[in-house]
Amino acid sequence: MKVTDGKYTVAVNNGVEMLTKITATGCSVTALIAAFLGSAKHHVSSNGEVLPLTSTQVVDCTASALSVFGLCGERAAASERTRGPGSLRVALLDELHSLSPDQIVRGAKLTKYDA
Repeated sequence: MKVTDGKYTVAVNNGVEMLTKITATGCSVTALIAAFLGSAKHHVSSNGEVLPLTSTQVVDCTASALSVFGLCGERAAASERTRGPGSLRVALLDELHSLSPDQIVRGAKLTKYDA
């Protein structure tokens, strides 16, 4: 999957097909994207005004959130407890809860492209 603003693109290569079989994963990943966007560093103008995120920041935050969600899906699918979409859902929540920053750095599969 690719995230772009039309000039800058990030390819996200994390995830598993079975995530598409779970109801509400789209809502969940959208909430995760919102959390990433909300925690992004905003720039402040010389007069103290907080500036909106740049389009590059929005692409990076969105791609990073999608990658983390996909990575959790990969880890959940690899769990011996996962037998199908129902058990994947539970394992996915466990992975979202317990994933460490180090695991994200090692497992994120992102490729950046400039237009």
